[in-house]
Amino acid sequence: MGNANHVPISILIDSYNDLCAATDDNTQIDPTIYTMIIGSFIFAIVYARPDIAFALWELSQFMQELAEHYGRALERVIGYLQSTIKLWLRFGPVGDSWLVVYLDADYATSKMDRKSISGTVGTL
Repeated sequence: MGNANHVPISILIDSYNDLCAATDDNTQIDPTIYTMIIGSFIFAIVYARPDIAFALWELSQFMQELAEHYGRALERVIGYLQSTIKLWLRFGPVGDSWLVVYLDADYATSKMDRKSISGTVGTL
């Protein structure tokens, strides 16, 4: 994805509700490059960009039967990373606290199974 095609993106994924299992009506894409891109982002998630962890988790759920809309969503993640390349998270002490924990949950927004998804980040 070159800079010529780059349009600034401030929201990682518009709607997670559109990301569902592929049906027979969906155009299938080759999973080889898709899985390589997802795998290459794992390092970034762990060390520098935990803000994309949830989106990549969502995008990696249906790697066996990849519909075209998953490829477009992954391109959007790449565009988001290009738009936010100069941003980073700074973890450090907050006042006198030596342990800080951040957490978030979406409370059963998955349309497929109505499960909640939560995430935490802690610094020591």
